[in-house]
Amino acid sequence: MKELAKETYGNSLHIWYEAELLADHAYGKIFNTGEETCQEVATCLLADLEKHQDQEETYWYMGSSLDQILLMIRYRNKKWSVQVNLKDFDFALHLDAVEAWKKQLLSQLA
Repeated sequence: MKELAKETYGNSLHIWYEAELLADHAYGKIFNTGEETCQEVATCLLADLEKHQDQEETYWYMGSSLDQILLMIRYRNKKWSVQVNLKDFDFALHLDAVEAWKKQLLSQLA
């Protein structure tokens, strides 16, 4: 993952990363629900939290570029929120896998 931008607004930190979060599928690119992707994201988030312990809130935005964000994560009040932006066919075909990936990520962050 490559850090693209970092901004602080009050007591909240916002970090944008270039991250390869897609995998090939017959219909096109889909969200990559692999274990390796989950571990890479968790490692990045925990490293950032360790470096920026003074922030009340931290937000991460990940995708292939600043205008192609697929994954958004917030850490506030010791709680995580995860949002994955899916294409329509990805939603229809893989929502359960994406939800399982989110749960796996949250367990790695706990």
